[in-house]
Amino acid sequence: MEVRLVPELALAVVAGFVGGLAARRVGLPVILGYLFAGVAIGPFLPAGEGGEIRALAEIGVAFLMFALGAELSRSDLGELGRTAAIAGTTQVLLVLLLGPAIAPLLGLSLAQGVFFGALLSLSSTVVALKLLMARGEAQSLHGRAALAILVAQDLAVV
Repeated sequence: MEVRLVPELALAVVAGFVGGLAARRVGLPVILGYLFAGVAIGPFLPAGEGGEIRALAEIGVAFLMFALGAELSRSDLGELGRTAAIAGTTQVLLVLLLGPAIAPLLGLSLAQGVFFGALLSLSSTVVALKLLMARGEAQSLHGRAALAILVAQDLAVV
């Protein structure tokens, strides 16, 4: 498995580099270039019966969580607590309930609707934080509120 993972990892790194460079050149946040690169190379990577793609995805998640940890301090998280508890929980619950409500329209079962709602209720904290920072809005009132909701979503995943 390790030998087959190396070319896939190399492809992902090169594609991410090229995507990030292209995004920066056209004035978009670099993280969008990374996302577009992942979408572009996804169909060309083997499904991986041995779990190679899963291992690659876990490495990516570890890098994203490291990036989030590098951006937030403990005092930042403490300041976000009340907003995260109220607004974040409300957002997650309301969107979670949306899944079962629209499940019949999509031909989904109730359980599938709950799962769909759970998926819809989550965002990428790292992506949103990087976008807020790129726009200089991370410390603004709406940026702090968005970050609080994102932290609540992360806690909902756990």
